[in-house]
Amino acid sequence: MLSISKRPCRLGPSINLRSEKHGDDDVPACDIAIEGLMLEPEELNALLEDPNAHKAFFAKAGNGKAGKLTEPMFRQLKAFVMRNKFEGGAVLTFGLTEREIDFGEVKLAKLTLEPMVGGLTSLSLQVQAHPDERGMGELMSFLNREIDAAIEIGARAEKGKRAQQDLPLSTFGEGEQTEEAVTH
Repeated sequence: MLSISKRPCRLGPSINLRSEKHGDDDVPACDIAIEGLMLEPEELNALLEDPNAHKAFFAKAGNGKAGKLTEPMFRQLKAFVMRNKFEGGAVLTFGLTEREIDFGEVKLAKLTLEPMVGGLTSLSLQVQAHPDERGMGELMSFLNREIDAAIEIGARAEKGKRAQQDLPLSTFGEGEQTEEAVTH
């Protein structure tokens, strides 16, 4: 769906460590917050799968012909959060040595879009990954600091089999009727 080339952003202030079930096995996993990846108008349109998304989020401001500034359309709203998780990939680059950690296939969650003055959109998201011990140590040393990231946002992630199914609007079983329907 969208490839975001390597660009500056910020590693979040914390990493959530947890375990994940893979069949019967518990597998170490973590949620890594990435903040402030700046998206160009075309990238915003691609992410939202709508060629007019940028136009909906932004308006031109200022008078006359001299350089109209692009401003967020809804200044009262801070950010927009996308509903879905996505399949994807993430490569994070740290420090002057430009040490890279390629997480391979990951899930991307909590994608948050914040329109910025000038027409770019700040993307923050959570990378749900399975890093090795060495990678975790490196992540910890760069918490709340600037890094570079390349993110691949793929298809919407399938909801797990454990997700609660939609419940029917009626609470009556098949063939049952409401008391009111029986008396009339």
